[in-house]
Amino acid sequence: MKTFKVVLIITALSIIINGCKNDDLTVNNNQSPPDTAAFIFPFDIGNYWNYHTISTVTDIRPDSIAAYFSEYPLYGSGNMRIVKDTLMNGITARQFADSYNQDSSTYTSKIYYINSDTALIQIAYSLQSSSGIFPRSQKRIFIRIGEKNFSSLTELIRFSKLNPMDNISDTLIYENPAPEAMRYPVKTDYQWVYRYFGQSILTKKYLNFEYVTVGSNIVSSIKTEFKWSTIDYLESYTYYSKFGKLRDYLFLNDVMVSDEFGNILGTIDIKDITNVTSYFVQE
Repeated sequence: MKTFKVVLIITALSIIINGCKNDDLTVNNNQSPPDTAAFIFPFDIGNYWNYHTISTVTDIRPDSIAAYFSEYPLYGSGNMRIVKDTLMNGITARQFADSYNQDSSTYTSKIYYINSDTALIQIAYSLQSSSGIFPRSQKRIFIRIGEKNFSSLTELIRFSKLNPMDNISDTLIYENPAPEAMRYPVKTDYQWVYRYFGQSILTKKYLNFEYVTVGSNIVSSIKTEFKWSTIDYLESYTYYSKFGKLRDYLFLNDVMVSDEFGNILGTIDIKDITNVTSYFVQE
């Protein structure tokens, strides 16, 4: 695990690095992508997605805290696979298994979805993570946004993808209410409530179609915004297509860094990008 803690209320998802390309770019030609609104998430057992991630820390102020972030950028890779159907509380759900490797640690999760005529619904999940092979001994620091603590950026990203109210390893967590990862049909400018968290409302909104490059494939994808009603310094986007989720982008501006006693040491910017590098989707 990383040696600092991140504190905040956010969202967004997981993946990056595609050769030597600029990881912030998704569109590689000047044509407008087609509106492929008729698609739904590809839900066949055996589908899988390989991905890379990169997490960066920039704009470190003051310079005296830069040493805490010398290990950045952090790179990771993983695989998400649709494994099987399973009966859960009388409902047949489909199990998605994710295995992610970063910094000598492996993080695994199983997420359970149902795909209805109107939505892709996440009904439950379980988490498990390994400890680092080489634990770090440097002084621990914390990152503060809101009032929630995180032990690493990886934990923060998991928090954003799964239930913000729980972060219990090796436990099956049922979502109540179950969040809708996607709504059908996909319509530009359509917005819905994704989760409630305390005084915050978490929403998703379909913005516009953009091209996403995966290997030699150029795919029309719907850029989907994830937003917290109480946070205005967060940018979070997910890109969905008929081949599944292909990209996640998360940016946090001026995140506060503190010591273990809550004393503010400075601020940083955090960026986490996930890019699918290859996939298999039955058609």
